[in-house]
Amino acid sequence: MSAGAPAAAPGPKPLPTDPAALAELAQAKTRAEEARERYESALKPLVAARAEVWGGPDFTRLQASGVEATRAYEARDYAVAASQWSVGVELAQRVEKARAPALAAALAAGRAGLDRGDSRAALAGFDRALAIDPQNAVGAAGRTRAQNLDRVLALVDEGGNLERAGQPAAAVEKYRAALAIDPQAAAASAGIARIAAQGRRDEFAQAMAQGQRAVAQGNGAAARAAFERARAIAPQDASARDALAQLDAGDRTSRLAELRSQAEAAERAERWADAVKAYDAALALEPTIAFAQEGRARAQPRAELARRMEQYAKRADALATAEGRAAARQLLGVAAAVPGDAPVLRRQAEELDAAIRAAETPLRVALASDNQTDVLVY
Repeated sequence: MSAGAPAAAPGPKPLPTDPAALAELAQAKTRAEEARERYESALKPLVAARAEVWGGPDFTRLQASGVEATRAYEARDYAVAASQWSVGVELAQRVEKARAPALAAALAAGRAGLDRGDSRAALAGFDRALAIDPQNAVGAAGRTRAQNLDRVLALVDEGGNLERAGQPAAAVEKYRAALAIDPQAAAASAGIARIAAQGRRDEFAQAMAQGQRAVAQGNGAAARAAFERARAIAPQDASARDALAQLDAGDRTSRLAELRSQAEAAERAERWADAVKAYDAALALEPTIAFAQEGRARAQPRAELARRMEQYAKRADALATAEGRAAARQLLGVAAAVPGDAPVLRRQAEELDAAIRAAETPLRVALASDNQTDVLVY
């Protein structure tokens, strides 16, 4: 044999001649073959899952232990073969435990590629995930997205260019086309949301401008309608709420002035009940407003006096008794004490005084008999 020739592989060990040793060797061979079956059962699913891609050093050692075990087996070194295959089974278990973390890492790499817009990296990550778990739905969906990523990104870029060029409707069409390919395309969804938000901002600004013009023109109803539209578009924006609050304050001030005028006119006309109603309406709008508090305090007793005097004047039965007439005279005393010019009150007092005198004047009654009716006089 020349000096440069490789050494020949050692042949198998010679078989022992001793029957006991031969039997022991046969038993060792059986144990080695059983270990090989366990090794091959553990190795097969890992090979199918392409563990050479993700199994790391443990899978490399697993394969090496199988090679060493085979050599030992062929050399009739069955104990060493069994030991190597058993080591391989233990390594296979360790590799199998790494499958779930490897799958998670592969899926994460695929998603990261999608996020970066790197279709090659995304495909590589999802391909690795599907090699680990061919039935993985997330990996399959991610791979589809990765395959479409370049086309989706091109549509998003076109949409962005149109958006910057002031063509929002055309931009939205591009973004929608991207979403039709990949419903999870975040950049396309963000573009549509951004354009919609800008549209709402434009509508809001337009509604506020319309409201402000209406205020300047003195058209409160149109201003309120415009500000209400603005508030519906942007409920969180304070400017629409503030504008409506200013309108409310102006309306309240105008209404209070109107009620004050009504109440004062009613007082001048001695329509005290109407004056009380106007003051009550003003107090419902602004409970602490002074003119309404003072006016009501002034008008309510006069309204009650007028009501009672009219009641006595118009109801004869109320003056039929001495007690009723005495009470009516007390009202006349109250009326007489009212200062200032009060023609309506004076007229009511005259009517009541006349009614009292009439109630106190005896009436002559002549009875003519019809010779049929019995009349009893008390």
